[in-house]
Amino acid sequence: MHIIHESTIKQENGIVEVSVYIVNEKTAKHYTYGLQSDWAAEQFHKFYRKGRKFHGRALQYLKKFQIKEKENESKRPSGA
Repeated sequence: MHIIHESTIKQENGIVEVSVYIVNEKTAKHYTYGLQSDWAAEQFHKFYRKGRKFHGRALQYLKKFQIKEKENESKRPSGA
């Protein structure tokens, strides 16, 4: 497994979006992570630049600091 970094964009509201491809032996999937802080994005870039040995650590920073989406209330079954 390794990562191919596509782009990093800072939105007006302060959210940093990092787009990556996660490549396994035969597949490559595209993901976009919304990060809460510049620090988290810097940590991702720091470990990404160190090489493939550190791509797992870089991915951990993306997953740990991503903004959690609120679940849609209408999808939950009613208790009635």
